[in-house]
Amino acid sequence: MKKTSLFATLAALLLTISPLLSAETQLPQSSKADVKEPAIELLAKPSAGDYMDLHMHTYCSDGWSVPEQLVQLAAGDAKFYGTGAKGPKIKYIAVTDHDTMDCVARAQAYAAKNYSDMTVIAGMEVTANDNTHILALNINTGASGMKEIAEKSRKDRVERMQEYVKKLNQMGAKITVRDVVMPKLIGEMLANGKSTETVAGMSDKEMMESVSGMMMRPDIAKALIANGYAANNREAFDEWITPAKVPGETLPIKKVIDAIHAAGGKAILAHPYTIYKYGDFPQHYGDESFNDFESIVAAMLEAGLDGFEAYKNGWQKYPADFNKLKALADKWKAKTGKDLIFTTGSDYHGVTGIGPKSMMSEKIPVGAQQAIIGALHLN
Repeated sequence: MKKTSLFATLAALLLTISPLLSAETQLPQSSKADVKEPAIELLAKPSAGDYMDLHMHTYCSDGWSVPEQLVQLAAGDAKFYGTGAKGPKIKYIAVTDHDTMDCVARAQAYAAKNYSDMTVIAGMEVTANDNTHILALNINTGASGMKEIAEKSRKDRVERMQEYVKKLNQMGAKITVRDVVMPKLIGEMLANGKSTETVAGMSDKEMMESVSGMMMRPDIAKALIANGYAANNREAFDEWITPAKVPGETLPIKKVIDAIHAAGGKAILAHPYTIYKYGDFPQHYGDESFNDFESIVAAMLEAGLDGFEAYKNGWQKYPADFNKLKALADKWKAKTGKDLIFTTGSDYHGVTGIGPKSMMSEKIPVGAQQAIIGALHLN
């Protein structure tokens, strides 16, 4: 049975703000503690503190943390919500929210003030055609091409959210735009220490204009859960959001890559394993059809792709996956003489968010780290 509107709003708000306001992740400094290394045989051991995580999300898209909290977690100075554990100190991090750079400057400013030995890299996870995710790393956030992508995506995501609400209503889930936007806005305001007194009197349009983060499908899932239409995220997506399917307007992969390069950055294929391990072939990218992952990658490389997100927590447990990427990189080098960049990233959204529940806590080979540092001009 559908819950009352007030109860639903409070429930959605709780889903939104509980991790942000947890005592485990508040901004005041907390004591540092040693963390036991993961029980994985390392190929090589870099210097202490040289962990890297170049794929992280904040509340500016679909992550849980405000940027300052993300930096504290990466520095090993805050406990992860829900686990009470701290992670290892990460020296290089990239803020890569979906189609927005709005939280990059805050993360960089906070790190510069509190953690002078940490480098916060400007990034963005760009959604290209066919839901391909391209990581833009070490970009100039003021570059016109990247700003154009972000602004276009923000407008498109708001329109998609409204269309989702309309379709879900037709399917029987009687949620409103307000159900989706209000908890997100209140959560943002509380997390930033702002008063929420004015929210109740805002129109839907005013709320949408006031939200800092991108409107994402997980926000719709929270509204479905809060209103009693789903028990959890998986059910919300499987029974409602996926069947509703509202396609977004995205850019061709080559145009995305060109914009990243024009902004001085590197274009990296995010989580490539999801394409060839979980995708059904043939797959369609742009106007072309591909029968295997190798042919997709070949087209992306010809479009200017710089590398793959090859290292994630547990990467050594799946040597066949890694060797597939290495073989493609070796083939590309034999053809062009160019090395591809193999980056490292957790795709961290938050312990209670989607995806991995921790930041990068596994070391990668010394040679790989130095290659990333050199390619992104971090030294």
